Order: sequence, then structure tokens, then C-alpha cells
Amino acid sequence: PIEVTSMTLLAMLLLTGLISTEEALAGLSNKAVVTVGAMLVLSHALHDRHQDHRTLAEVTWQAFRSHTVLEYEIPKFEGDLLTPSAYVPLDEAEVEAKCEHLLAHFPSQAHRSWFTADTFRALARLRGIECQAPGGFAEAFHARKFTLALA
Repeated sequence: PIEVTSMTLLAMLLLTGLISTEEALAGLSNKAVVTVGAMLVLSHALHDRHQDHRTLAEVTWQAFRSHTVLEYEIPKFEGDLLTPSAYVPLDEAEVEAKCEHLLAHFPSQAHRSWFTADTFRALARLRGIECQAPGGFAEAFHARKFTLALA
């Protein structure tokens, strides 16, 4: 049932510290967030070499077997970026907003040499080239199982 799925995802996000209690409650009050969450799950990639990320990816696939799961990329020391299979074109303003969000909300990573707006912009630009995005940028994902309902 959708309510069990939503609560499981919410619990995973809270337990991993990816969202605060306040953010979780705010998200549940937004019908759009609940609807998208029921259709799509974003997770670390199964091939991520960081053990915590990989474990969360494995749990995601166990918990959400009937959902579309898109695995996102994280540039970091381990060098585990692969060729993605799904792209979302972005414009420059969206890339800048993403960079601002990442830098503001992940202070624990600020001391890492790769955690810069330039790194995030460069990866988005590379992915934009790969998918020929009109705005020149893209967010990329690994889509291991993606269901399209064609009517």
C-alpha cells in the first residue's frame, strides 16, 4: 500500500539523517510531494563505493521493488561515476539553485576538496553534453528498472 511505502521511505530518510523531522512533516503536508514520492524513489547507486551509500541503495531496492528507482550520482574521491542511462535537462538557473542548495544543506562535506559549486556545475555540464540538453546542463541517473505506462 502507498501509505506503507511512503512511511518506509520517510523512516529511511529520517534514520539516515538526510532530512530533519521538520522537513519530513512539511513534505507529508504537500500533496505533490506525496504523489511524486509514491511514483518515484531516488537513491544512491548500487555501484557506489562508499559503504553507507551502497547499503542504503541495497535497502532501497529491497523496500521499493514495485517502484521506479533512479540512482543519482555523487562526485567524490572514489571515482565511481559510470555512464548514466537517464537524463533530466536543466537550465543554468536550475544548476545554480542546485549548487546553492547542496552547499547550504550539506555543511559536513564542506571541507572536502571535491565539494564545490564548480564540481557540481562541471558534472551537470558534462551530462548536458551527453544528452544534448537545450540549456547545456543535465542531471543524470542510473535507471536499472524504469516502467513506462503507454496508453
